[in-house]
Amino acid sequence: MPIKYLKRNDQARAGHKLYLTKPLGIGILTTARKQKLLREEHQSIARDSMCTLNVIGIDLSLLNGVSAITNVTGFGLLGHLFEVCEGSRAKATVYFDKLPLLPHVEEYRLCIG
Repeated sequence: MPIKYLKRNDQARAGHKLYLTKPLGIGILTTARKQKLLREEHQSIARDSMCTLNVIGIDLSLLNGVSAITNVTGFGLLGHLFEVCEGSRAKATVYFDKLPLLPHVEEYRLCIG
């Protein structure tokens, strides 16, 4: 892939939108599993998501209107969003009710706190 398609996480611009290419919730589900709270029928949800390649990032990097790209791993959405905003000197508004979540994440969100 030519270098011109390489996107950094500190080049976001005012007015741009943030798109998540995979649902959130792996951390909640894996924490519930560690605490032995995850029901048997939900055991494969986080694993299956982590094993699904996120190839759309390559496709997005080819679009002219995309100025910044980051992943949401390790530090979660807010950690990576903070990094993007700080590096880009930008602000972000997150509509939490619009965030895509893995199935059953809401069932565990309050019990792992």
